[in-house]
Amino acid sequence: MDSTAYVEKISSLFGRIIANSLQWQIPDGLRDMDLTFQQYHVMIYASQHEPCSVGDVASGLGISHPAVVGLIERLRRKRLVTKSEDARDRRVSFVRLTRAGGEVVEMVQSRRAGMIARALRDMSDDEQTALIAGLEKLLAATLETENVIESVCLRCGVSHTQNCVVNRAHVALTGSGIERT
Repeated sequence: MDSTAYVEKISSLFGRIIANSLQWQIPDGLRDMDLTFQQYHVMIYASQHEPCSVGDVASGLGISHPAVVGLIERLRRKRLVTKSEDARDRRVSFVRLTRAGGEVVEMVQSRRAGMIARALRDMSDDEQTALIAGLEKLLAATLETENVIESVCLRCGVSHTQNCVVNRAHVALTGSGIERT
């Protein structure tokens, strides 16, 4: 058996499952919101960096400012975020989750965590430890350039730790940790 091909195949499947799990885990009562994956990412960023400017969101998610403005406007119409001007600089707008937006983020994260917990339930502690170590090594091996690191960094904000595999790869490559944003 060709290990490289098999690892590529199961990695691809794993990635698809995780990416699609957002849609699987949206509670029935929220499906009518027509929440997109990109909108959800804006909400996650806002929840981890509140308050944040529209420019911060664009930079943190690596998407254009006009695209973020459109995403935020759609989220604002759904009453999931608010947008307000900076009192000192009217060119800067800040994004914050509404209570409903915070509840959506919490519900989706809880459902996703439940999905992963169910998947791990049948694994022993040793198997779970081996899985985590293997996934971290695979991820670290693919983080070969600053561009790749920047494109996958979740900009965790307050939950960013020195133990983060992406941060460790950045330290190994550049000698310094990823700046918290």
